[in-house]
Amino acid sequence: MNGSKKTDGFSLLEVVIAMAVLSIGLLAFIGMFGAGYQALKSGNNRTLATQLARDKMEALRATAPSLINDEDLAEGMTRKWWVQKDAGDPGIWIISVEVCWKDCAEEGTKRAVSFKSFRAS
Repeated sequence: MNGSKKTDGFSLLEVVIAMAVLSIGLLAFIGMFGAGYQALKSGNNRTLATQLARDKMEALRATAPSLINDEDLAEGMTRKWWVQKDAGDPGIWIISVEVCWKDCAEEGTKRAVSFKSFRAS
């Protein structure tokens, strides 16, 4: 033997450093799940809002046009609609539907889907 010391296994310092690196990686990975959940929730809200707006638009287009300005609460979302005559051509009706979620009163935080259509009378 030439006096060199043979070591087997890992030292305590190596284990602590490996655990720290692994913990940081796992925390970053778990953070991605939160962001993915938020994106999924936002997509679901947009899909539901689009469906509610489309349903109301179809109902308004199927009835005789008249001046309307109303709103309701559907599936936890605020749905507003209005029908008005076009200023340039009184034979044209403008039908608008907006469905919003989150805080509908504040423009900065409002999330909404809007549809607009025209109908000749």
